[in-house]
Amino acid sequence: MSAQRPGAARQRILIANENQRHLDEITALVEASGHDVIARLVRADDVAAELAEHQPDMAMVAVGSRDEHALTLVDELATQSSCPIIIFLDEPDPDFVDKALGLGAFACISQADPDEVASQIAVALHRHDELASLRASFGRRMVVERAKGVLMERHGLEERQAFERLRDDARDHRATIVTVAVAILNGNL
Repeated sequence: MSAQRPGAARQRILIANENQRHLDEITALVEASGHDVIARLVRADDVAAELAEHQPDMAMVAVGSRDEHALTLVDELATQSSCPIIIFLDEPDPDFVDKALGLGAFACISQADPDEVASQIAVALHRHDELASLRASFGRRMVVERAKGVLMERHGLEERQAFERLRDDARDHRATIVTVAVAILNGNL
């Protein structure tokens, strides 16, 4: 019986751990939660190749006997991929969780239960989507700010006037302010 949440898409998950037996146990839990394990790796050196080959939706790092190895895996996964990362602990370890979250993990599992796995996968996906939305928002904001700077320099406008010009041009062209800002930065307006 699948523990996957109703309406949730099956995720393709890469699992990283230094112990084969532990990898087998985590694989069974992930599959019981209604998701697919597409790759299993042990060494941090293999992360880039595994990510390129399998392009997972998510990565899970199972913490074994060496915390530093697990943290290295989290760091490599966060650096090499844009997928959410979940850490799997045999027992709660707040210090390790803080370090892993600081490196880019999105959620933590400390119970060997398919329902908990499914719940934390949902949490990680939600947090990942929120972060992607924030990054996109910041990117749009940067484009608008740069375009305002161009208008201020080109036409001797104050900041408020530059924004009003962007807004007016957007209205006139029936476009978004970001679209007009991009056109200004590309020299098309």
